[in-house]
Amino acid sequence: MSRAQIHQTTPIRSAVAIFLTFVVNGAMWGTWVSRIPAIQMKFSLSEAALGMLLLGLSAGVLIGLSLASSWIAGFGSRAVTIVSFGVMSLTLPCLPLAPTASLLAPMLFLFGGAISIMDVAMNEQAVFIERLAKRPFMSRFHGAFSIGGLLGSLLGSALASAHVSPVFHFVVATTLCFIGMSTAVCHLLRETEIREKSGPVFRIPHRALWCIGAVAFISSVTEGTMADWSAVYLADVLKTSEGTAALAFASYSIAMAVARLSGDRLKAYLSLVSIVRAGGLIAAGGLVLIVMSHNAMLSLVGFAVVGLGLANIIPIAFTAAGNHPGISSSTGIAAVASIGYAGFLASPPVIGLLAEVTSLRIAFASILILLITLPWIAQSVSANESAE
Repeated sequence: MSRAQIHQTTPIRSAVAIFLTFVVNGAMWGTWVSRIPAIQMKFSLSEAALGMLLLGLSAGVLIGLSLASSWIAGFGSRAVTIVSFGVMSLTLPCLPLAPTASLLAPMLFLFGGAISIMDVAMNEQAVFIERLAKRPFMSRFHGAFSIGGLLGSLLGSALASAHVSPVFHFVVATTLCFIGMSTAVCHLLRETEIREKSGPVFRIPHRALWCIGAVAFISSVTEGTMADWSAVYLADVLKTSEGTAALAFASYSIAMAVARLSGDRLKAYLSLVSIVRAGGLIAAGGLVLIVMSHNAMLSLVGFAVVGLGLANIIPIAFTAAGNHPGISSSTGIAAVASIGYAGFLASPPVIGLLAEVTSLRIAFASILILLITLPWIAQSVSANESAE
């Protein structure tokens, strides 16, 4: 099949399939995040101990990112997406079955690795569909991830409020995600028919990629904190119920989903640099509201504002990396994702240790130092603005 034939026959169905793939990935992530307080309670973990446990997931994310590019180059992003989803499906229901925290850590490592590999693979699918359709989709695809995170966390909140065990919850969520993914796999791009030469499997990222990666890093530190600690923050700092605590990530996700679904239209009116700069300042404002508030509802608003601010930063960084001249899409995305998602490695133990030494409120406030630097390095995404 020629490139022209692919362009005529696959973009609409493939775009829908990729959209659904992002939803599924986000839903599985949101499922895990929504029950972190239950896991903390099960093992009687302090903030520092929980942070070290979550470090296992973050380490899996980074190892997965280091492997993703070569595996995609060898097998194609469609196959890698399918296999990594399969590993996630086998791992997620096992997480709440771990009898001890020390046994949960390697399971989280495997789960995190599968999530990150699927993340790079589905983002390469997104880059290819943008090229085929000759229009931006990346923000909407990342909006789909946020929709999935919202659905996963809302289900988690509802089941936690009903005192349903995490085991049953995770089995139900995995089954629903499997059904959704099974409808998408047939229409994912078989991009080996239109692949460019991928170049070296590993290379030291171009200097410009490091700058783009720094943008992704700051966003990922904040996103990782919202994912791993938002529910814990409401439960421990504001003493809410587990069901209410799960709404923290839900409010963050719904705001992010709305902003991402409109993000591609926003690019027609604002430059990428302006979007990143404004996003950093908005996220900082939301974080201030969270740490200054002693009311659960106001904190939920704060989490939503953070989601609005961060929404389009990672999609812009990934698009810039995936279209960087002279570097294959998978290599560029994996390089920036590796730099960016180092934030996921750093944030769990750092936030946990800071919370142990000071308080979780002060640990959250420390992220402001990063967010206020984001407008100063936002210019790095402009080199690829013409590709948009």
